[in-house]
Amino acid sequence: MRILVFSDIPPYVLGGAEVQAARLAKAWQAQGHEILVVGHRTPSGRTDGLRTRRLKVLYPLGRGVRALTLFLSIGRLMTGFGRHYDVAYCRFLGETALSLAMLKALSLCRIPVVASPAAAGRSGNADLALLRALPGSAYLIRLINRHCDAVNLISPEIKSDLHALGVWPRILSEIPNGVVLESGLCVGPDSRPTRLVFVGRLVDQKGVDILLEALARVRGHGRMLHLDLLGDGRNVTALRDRVEELYLDREVTFHGAVDHGRVQQALSQAHLFVLPSRYEGLSNAALEALAVGLPCVLTRCGGVDAYVDVDTGWVCEPDDVDGLVAALSQALEMDRHQWDRRSRRSRGLVEQHFELSGCARRHIDLFQSLLPGGS
Repeated sequence: MRILVFSDIPPYVLGGAEVQAARLAKAWQAQGHEILVVGHRTPSGRTDGLRTRRLKVLYPLGRGVRALTLFLSIGRLMTGFGRHYDVAYCRFLGETALSLAMLKALSLCRIPVVASPAAAGRSGNADLALLRALPGSAYLIRLINRHCDAVNLISPEIKSDLHALGVWPRILSEIPNGVVLESGLCVGPDSRPTRLVFVGRLVDQKGVDILLEALARVRGHGRMLHLDLLGDGRNVTALRDRVEELYLDREVTFHGAVDHGRVQQALSQAHLFVLPSRYEGLSNAALEALAVGLPCVLTRCGGVDAYVDVDTGWVCEPDDVDGLVAALSQALEMDRHQWDRRSRRSRGLVEQHFELSGCARRHIDLFQSLLPGGS
């Protein structure tokens, strides 16, 4: 199968959706499919073993010109060699998916289009915020419903957000993000957990400010612990200041942006993974933590938390310091036997639902069902 993947990919864009697009593209390529990744920030050539092509888009002249040049660039591609591909996969349900839907309405694109929206939660879903804000949004939503052949939901919570906006595509599939199952597992604590790790951007969405408040209160209960923060973002200065105000200098270490190897090393050495997000799609970082058998403390925000039960990890409400304190306190009281049991269940959760090659094959099954003669 020949697949056009519409997404920028690392290292040119480092968001979780783009990381997942690159993982899927490489998995499809390894399974014998022909892949071309198309984006407006990723240069033409080869990136990490993938063929890439850059869309020519004008940025400085405003959003309208950017959208028009994006549409024209995609139009040139789809009326040229792009028509020889079998399916177009869009990471995001935004301007690229809208451009392809409009081209299909004009009979300038004849291949199936599959889109995958971003985060759950109406306040956090940039795709849906964009659709609401665009002029003629009602017409654009009808365009998606008619000409976007399938929409894949990476987490079930996104469905209600789509339906509330009036997005009812012909096919809704639910294939989650995938992660490579590494051979190594985390070591675990000698007795009770003491080492926590967070991986992600240091921005409002991730709720690290709430985590620091909770950490200060848990430490006040007499627990010895340490939090490693891996990632960077616009809130890093404010978070550093808050660490000083809460006298957490010895308990919190900022590592900045690190490569995948450093992330895996940190996960393997930690005892608990903490993700206090206000909203999520399906966190790659949480999946990587679960994949090495690291028990997780998560917020209920429409992502991995939908799969975590009381025998695997802990889930509390977003923006709830009391709830996060309670979850952390329970997690930190585990003995080694309890930790081992949760570690095995965490790894098993990924093996059952999120193993990358299996998720990639499920996408291929969806794509094939959209082709002429597909079932």
